[in-house]
Amino acid sequence: MPPIAADALLGLLSPAWQALIASCLLVITVLGIARLAQRGPRRMRNGILVTGFLIVAITILGTLAVSCSGTSGRATTEMRSP
Repeated sequence: MPPIAADALLGLLSPAWQALIASCLLVITVLGIARLAQRGPRRMRNGILVTGFLIVAITILGTLAVSCSGTSGRATTEMRSP
């Protein structure tokens, strides 16, 4: 089988780049939480509720996308004959 372009692209991301991306996301998240906390408890509560809702919504959409994508990965293992 020829390699898939997506696999080649992910192969280019070395662990150093992954660590750099993760550290940037961590810094941005901490700065956002600090700014939200400075605005007061009411805004902090609203921000947490909106963030929680978005996390649940993205999880549900991702699960639905995977379940509706078909059986392309399972068909090769199930259709083998002994």
